[in-house]
Amino acid sequence: MNRSALAFLVLVTALAGACAPKVAPVPAPGAPKYPDFVFPAPPDRAGDARARASLEDGWDRLQAGDLGGAESLFAQLAGQQPAFYPASVGLGYVLLAQGRPKEALVRFDAAAKQAPRYGPALAGLAEALLATGQRDAAIGAFEAALAADASLGDLRRRIDALKLGSFQDRVAAAKRAADAGRLEEARDAYAAAIALSPDLAFLYRDLGLVELRRKDLPEAQRNLEKAVRLDPGDRRAQVGLADVLEERGDLDGAIAVLERAQAADPSDALRQRLDRLHERVQTTGLPPEYASIPRQAQATRADVAALIGVRLRTVLAAAPPRPSAVATDVRGHWASRWIVDVIRAGVMDVFPNHTFQPLAVVRRSDLAQTVSRILVLTGTTPTRADRSRVTVTDVGTGHLRYEDISAAVAAGVLSLDGGAFRPSRPVTGQEALDAVGRLERLAGRGRSGSR
Repeated sequence: MNRSALAFLVLVTALAGACAPKVAPVPAPGAPKYPDFVFPAPPDRAGDARARASLEDGWDRLQAGDLGGAESLFAQLAGQQPAFYPASVGLGYVLLAQGRPKEALVRFDAAAKQAPRYGPALAGLAEALLATGQRDAAIGAFEAALAADASLGDLRRRIDALKLGSFQDRVAAAKRAADAGRLEEARDAYAAAIALSPDLAFLYRDLGLVELRRKDLPEAQRNLEKAVRLDPGDRRAQVGLADVLEERGDLDGAIAVLERAQAADPSDALRQRLDRLHERVQTTGLPPEYASIPRQAQATRADVAALIGVRLRTVLAAAPPRPSAVATDVRGHWASRWIVDVIRAGVMDVFPNHTFQPLAVVRRSDLAQTVSRILVLTGTTPTRADRSRVTVTDVGTGHLRYEDISAAVAAGVLSLDGGAFRPSRPVTGQEALDAVGRLERLAGRGRSGSR
């Protein structure tokens, strides 16, 4: 070949190189930029060899961070072969990477319509939904992707994390709504949280308490009972259930719930509430005078007799009857039936003139005597050693009621005031009620210990 021919060949080659389209090389491989994106692997018989190669090339560019190159390849491929839906999915992922989730959503949605069970399209749809703030819909799309393609098992981690976040957000929203008094909103948020985690006791408890505030008592009871079944030791659920039962008029049911709670974890607050409920049960249908006893500044003998007759009726019934003593001044009195019972059991006396004097004020020394007699009947009288440890500064051992006072104080039924008993001070109605309540508890323990 002469020099002229050689020069011509070199010129032609150079011109040809200058006119050929320039394709940027694929960036050097490294760690993928978007590891959560699912490669849109073409199903069998989808696309030809060139389409598959272009798809892989575009994906490599995407994962290398060459978003412009990837977009160009996927867009060209999607335009040339519209039926090759993996290209649309690839382009959707590029749009996501570019921060254009709404456009990506269109691409993924179109591919999912072409192939409803194509896992990569559903996973991409989930990513786009998530990027547009539609977390619940994203969870559903991720689950659909996993159901369509079991090989996408890594999606389970994403699903669980999203569900946890959704659950926590719902619980927080429910608490905020409840605290702000938006009870319907709180109810709906707790119900949505339960749909995500149906076996958590505290959700049913909190929903039940919201329903109680809404005065939907049947729903409150249903949810609180479920909470107690799931977690028998949940004190708030137990107390809430007792509140519902009491408000619905089921006092026995409320007492049963609170007694289980008290047995598991005793507290003064529960004990006091149980006392009030027992009092309500026992006083249902009783005269209004009985209900007014706690408000009396000075309790009368009739008041004390009535409290004992109602609260300690089983103790009185078991007591050996004394020779009958007739009280001539109680006929027609509202407390006459209980006055008769305490006289017959020997815990209160008729005066020598055969009167009971139901309106007479009860002094602390009088109450101590009655308490001491009931302690004997219930078998809970303190030992002499226990009584000897009681020091009463204003009552000497020679006092007519010293033994009764020391027994009542040692048993914890009556108390001292700075070491003084103040035997002549009138007893208030509340003081009498409290003393009888303590006797009732002692009587219960005495019966339990005798079995």
